Amino acid sequence: MPAPEILTVAVCLCEGVTLSDFIPNIEILAGLNGADLSPVFAKGLGEIPFRLKFAYLAPTLEPVVSIYGDSAPTVSPTTTFAAALASGEQYDIIWVPAGRFLTHSSPFL
Repeated sequence: MPAPEILTVAVCLCEGVTLSDFIPNIEILAGLNGADLSPVFAKGLGEIPFRLKFAYLAPTLEPVVSIYGDSAPTVSPTTTFAAALASGEQYDIIWVPAGRFLTHSSPFL
């Protein structure tokens, strides 16, 4: 069996991100990385020809606060938008979860 293809997923985070827009889905998708290790999943899903590698991008490496502020978990980015652009990294999937409304002064613009 050939080595699985690695697909890269960029999860683009902003302050006020809605956690439920990406965490449950990514948990399910990440489960595909080990599905062939479980006899139950392997029987049901068969051979999975790819693996997923996730990167969490944000304007800075500071923890990103969700829409619920300090009362909810924060997410630690793995890289910044600027670093990803400078590295020339190409992503197979770009995931942009919902968040607060962006203004012209937002760091994304």
